[in-house]
Amino acid sequence: MRKLMLLGLLICLSMGVGCASVVSLVNNGGIDQEVFFTSDPPGVELYSFGTYKLGETPLTVPLERVKHTQIMAKKEGFDDQTIYVKDHFNYWFWGNIICCGLLGSTTDFASGAVVEFDPDEYFITMKQKNASLEERNFQKAKMEARNFILSSYAQIGKDLVAGGGEYLSSLYKYLGIEDQSFQSPSYNKLKNIYMDSKNIPDFAQTILEHYYRRTA
Repeated sequence: MRKLMLLGLLICLSMGVGCASVVSLVNNGGIDQEVFFTSDPPGVELYSFGTYKLGETPLTVPLERVKHTQIMAKKEGFDDQTIYVKDHFNYWFWGNIICCGLLGSTTDFASGAVVEFDPDEYFITMKQKNASLEERNFQKAKMEARNFILSSYAQIGKDLVAGGGEYLSSLYKYLGIEDQSFQSPSYNKLKNIYMDSKNIPDFAQTILEHYYRRTA
């Protein structure tokens, strides 16, 4: 696989074309790509293809750009989750499209348990074993809110800066906030969280800690 990738690089260079994507590939660490995993709850063990332990979340790990990569997430008391990371590397070129461009990745969205909110960042929601119907419904609502926040982070941020908008209104609905005025306490709280957050998962997690607390 590595020989095939290197051959593709040599082809691009030998053609004398503008291989900006080749330069990008080298600048981003060659044929490996660093991928960040975080989870709810934290401390989830990640295994490459279900066997080789990568570490525990939150975790940044280099993954080789190969097809059909599978990451198994495990934690005692929770159901296993499988993340399907598709090929991030385009091995071929068509017409004037130069080889070595990056492709997007995909995850197991069928269950909604894993959300990709950036080409190299994943958030995993573990499902508790033998949970009650009430607990499952609570976790489902929390997961849907988190997935929306992660996937709409940029648009939510723009709305918070502007003082309102479609994505912020949707966030209010996920969080059960009725007062959506520009000067409401909820607006100020969300804007402060946005300004103080270190990254996207930190933004989502902090919001959920405020608005999805267990009363029992």
